[in-house]
Amino acid sequence: MIEGFWVSLTCVLPPLSTQELKLPCARVVESSCVLDVLIKLLEVVQPCLQAAKEHKEVQTPKWITPVLLLIDFYEKTAVSSKRRAQMNKVRGSWGGSWGS
Repeated sequence: MIEGFWVSLTCVLPPLSTQELKLPCARVVESSCVLDVLIKLLEVVQPCLQAAKEHKEVQTPKWITPVLLLIDFYEKTAVSSKRRAQMNKVRGSWGGSWGS
């Protein structure tokens, strides 16, 4: 129970605190390799949850939502930073200024 609370808390805090720090937080997530661990955790838990769902014996663990939110946050930040880098590359090649 305490482990679930810890996982839930650690997964909720970064997305909540990242409105101004999205890129630095994404870098920390990437460098820590926590995504690999969380994805593996979801892969391991998925068959158990599926079996429990068929028997209607268990509710979805509370930590799953924050884990999915963290993965989604990281993915959105990665996509937007790639697009921004491509945009800056194009902008730099023709010497334009877009007021940034």
